[in-house]
Amino acid sequence: MATDSRYARHFSSQCGSLYPRECELCLPRLKFHDQAQFARHLRVVHATKEGGSYICHYGENNVCQKLPLEGVSDDDYETHIRRVHCVPLQQSKLAVHDPREKEFTLTSFTQNLSAVLSDPGRSRSEVNAFFTRHWGDSFVPPTTIPRSTLIPPISDQQFIAHSKNTSKIYKRYHGTKRVLASLQQPSTCSGESDGDDLPLMLMDPLFHLSDERTFTEMFIVPPKGTTDPLTVTRCGRTVVSIPHEEADGRNPHGSFRDYMLLSASLESFHDVVDSRLSTRLVAKSAAFWQMVHSYGGLHEELADAMADIRKVRSNLQAVANLVCERARKIMRLYEKREKKQKLLAKLYDVSCLREAQTTVQMLLNQSDYPKVIECIETSEEVLNSELSGVQCFRHLGSQLRELYGVIGRMMLDDFASLIQKEFGTKPEEGVLLTYDGELSCVLMGLIQVRRFGFMSMVRTEIMEALKGILRHEVKLHIVESGLDLTDFDPTLNQLGEPVRRLKFSDWLKTVKDVTKEFFDFCKRVQNLQDVIHESAERVRNNASVTGLNGSPFVSEDSLQLRPPVDLSSSDQDVAFGSAGASTPGDTSGDPAALLAVEIRSLPQLLRTASILTEFAHHCAQGRLCRLLIARFKLQEGVPDLTSPEQLTEMITLLREYQQDCADQGWHKVEPVVVSPLSMCLQKLCLEYIERFHTQRRSKMSGMLDAELWKASEVGAEFQCLVDESLRTGRLKNVPAPSLSVGGEAIIVDNTPYVVVSSALVFLKILADYCECFVALPEFAADILSRVVELLKGFNSRCCQLILGAGALQLVGLKTISVRNLALASRSLQLIVHFVPFVAHEAELSLKEDQKHLLRHFKQALTDYGDHIKEITSKLVSVIDHHTTNCLNNWEISSSVPSSSFQQICRQMQKFHNGLAGIIPDDQIKSLFETVHEHFKGNLKLHLARIGISPHDSLKYGFVSQDYAFYAQSLRAMSSCSDLNVESLNDVIYGR
Repeated sequence: MATDSRYARHFSSQCGSLYPRECELCLPRLKFHDQAQFARHLRVVHATKEGGSYICHYGENNVCQKLPLEGVSDDDYETHIRRVHCVPLQQSKLAVHDPREKEFTLTSFTQNLSAVLSDPGRSRSEVNAFFTRHWGDSFVPPTTIPRSTLIPPISDQQFIAHSKNTSKIYKRYHGTKRVLASLQQPSTCSGESDGDDLPLMLMDPLFHLSDERTFTEMFIVPPKGTTDPLTVTRCGRTVVSIPHEEADGRNPHGSFRDYMLLSASLESFHDVVDSRLSTRLVAKSAAFWQMVHSYGGLHEELADAMADIRKVRSNLQAVANLVCERARKIMRLYEKREKKQKLLAKLYDVSCLREAQTTVQMLLNQSDYPKVIECIETSEEVLNSELSGVQCFRHLGSQLRELYGVIGRMMLDDFASLIQKEFGTKPEEGVLLTYDGELSCVLMGLIQVRRFGFMSMVRTEIMEALKGILRHEVKLHIVESGLDLTDFDPTLNQLGEPVRRLKFSDWLKTVKDVTKEFFDFCKRVQNLQDVIHESAERVRNNASVTGLNGSPFVSEDSLQLRPPVDLSSSDQDVAFGSAGASTPGDTSGDPAALLAVEIRSLPQLLRTASILTEFAHHCAQGRLCRLLIARFKLQEGVPDLTSPEQLTEMITLLREYQQDCADQGWHKVEPVVVSPLSMCLQKLCLEYIERFHTQRRSKMSGMLDAELWKASEVGAEFQCLVDESLRTGRLKNVPAPSLSVGGEAIIVDNTPYVVVSSALVFLKILADYCECFVALPEFAADILSRVVELLKGFNSRCCQLILGAGALQLVGLKTISVRNLALASRSLQLIVHFVPFVAHEAELSLKEDQKHLLRHFKQALTDYGDHIKEITSKLVSVIDHHTTNCLNNWEISSSVPSSSFQQICRQMQKFHNGLAGIIPDDQIKSLFETVHEHFKGNLKLHLARIGISPHDSLKYGFVSQDYAFYAQSLRAMSSCSDLNVESLNDVIYGR
């Protein structure tokens, strides 16, 4: 009981100094200020409840070693927490343990593992998770590691041989390891040095009893509460020689120590020091004798090694005498032979260099420039490498360099003359290049000396040749065409005007022959390009084989002989009148710009030469563009007589030429769509469409301004145009038969149209636009915008002249009659009938993304319909005006019919006669129905105003007779015979 009470008092006193404390398992660390908080944390976080038992997990690997794995009850768990986990961390050192209490460890478990795992009360998942649940997730069951395939199997014989080889070294290693372990073995003071557990005062090297302080600390009892100097050691442990409580009780502070106790302490210290010194001496002696034995063994091994070395040296001496000396002699003989061979080679080079100039002269006489260049380069290389410093050849290098430059200039002159002769004459049939052999030889020489300026010569000669071909063909066809040349320059230096005077057939033949000559010339340039490419490849292959990367005489000023030619400058030699405009389509990426770049290397020459034919084709297109511009550049006031069919024929011819060139692969750098010829054709077509539109717009305006608004006689050509259009469904011009005679009206689907002459001319203009749609489908959108503009212009101008009374001032009409209005309406109806034909032709030519432009035709038809309705309203308003005036002047009398109704009938008859023969009967009937409805309304209002009703029988009878006369006159008209005329009662009462 005394022990329990002492434990409780000690526990309560230590818990006060324990808190606040942290949980050792939770991260981040949680701090608790009292025992209750910590116990609650353990119960909630570090414990699990299974059934009625609590299992504690507050420990390493989440396993508490103080509690059974099966858990305990609630009260036992609370006691366990209070006694085990809520105590201070150093409970084993601070608390007073009950000696009767045994420590509970992992070996204290007495459960049978097989019985626990086979317990029928446990589920399968509980059994499977048994080890990981109690021993943590890091538990890994033992497994058999398979044998590695990377380690080869070792047999017993191999292991025995290895053991014999390493046993001696291994034994020596173990002996050294034992000595090292004995030297590193800790002393009696638990690992410290020999003097660390002895009092510091006695181990002080200045210890002397004559010192007052040392004497006092040695023999005088220290005060209570202070440390005794005889008990303080270096390792921190207190030396306990006698119980201090008893010694301090007998000897008070300041008195001398007890002699017996002090003597016993010093004797114990002496024994300790003596025993340790003896141990050290024994260890040192063992080490000494071990060193002696080791020295003897090393001496014996050294003697054996020296004997082996003497034997090896004697053997090496024998080998040197028998083998090495003979090999050295052979090497010396070989070196002498090599030196003599080099000397012989140099003498041979000297003999060759003496004949170098003679050989070069002989090759020059044979015009074999590649071999000349090769001979000079080889001589220079030998002179610089093998024979450098030879006095007899000190001037040969400068002579070779001078000769090298002269040969380069000679080759350039020869190439210029050859290329001029090649391009200046037409080769025989089936032959592309006349001087291909000479050109190949000169080209290889020029490429070897890196005189790449010949490409500028080729470029210039191509341009001059194309210019000459064009001038020759054009002059030839001008002379053959039979033109009167007295009006032109007899030298034909200015070809613009004669080209414009050519008939279209002669012009088309000229274009055809020019394109054929240009195509043949481009094929010749293609052959020249192949020759240049082949020569460059041969030079490059020879350089790669011989290891020469270039000529040793090349300087920067010799890379380019002539400055690049400005291709954008206008040609002053040939001027087609004022048609010297710049060629369209010039871009920085065209072949001309690429070929104008200065050439400085062989790869650059290969790249540039590969587009030589395309450059020739580009220049040919430029010349064709100049020819086309000269042809279609018309003077002011001169009409363009070219028809759309003729323009289409010319464009087709040029497109075939472009396609042939594209098939030859001459459009790699510059696509066909952006080539100068394509851009020029597009520009010419747009200009032609604009001229075409301007001429027809002027023609239409002139016809309308001079129109007298009388019925025109219809010519046979117009009737044939309408008949053919209705038969084929496409509006187009047709030649009129010579025997046909025109009529007074144009028949459309068995319906006569009496129209003015302007409408017929405008119909023919629309047929011209339809033909233009067929001829130039690529420009259908541009043509559509202009034909819509023309339709709107015709409609608005008719409206101004008729409804706006503009014709009164222009042609001197006295008034705008009903007949004029009827002719205008019928003319507009004729145009409306054929607008769908034009829209259909445009739809066939437009692309899918341009079909939305057809809405302009619908808008034009709407405008025409509105205009026709305005004319009809104008006609109705004219007769309404007369009837209203007559009704206002009407006096009801016994004279029947009255003069007012007679005047109304005469005006209506006159109105009918003005419309008859122009407007069809059904339209006249519809018009008179409208007039009759307006008359009924006016009559009803007038009768109501003057107070006439059926109740006034006398006046009502007079009115009925006048109205009967009006109805009889109305039915007497040919177009209104079946017109429904109501009775007077129906008019008055609105039935």
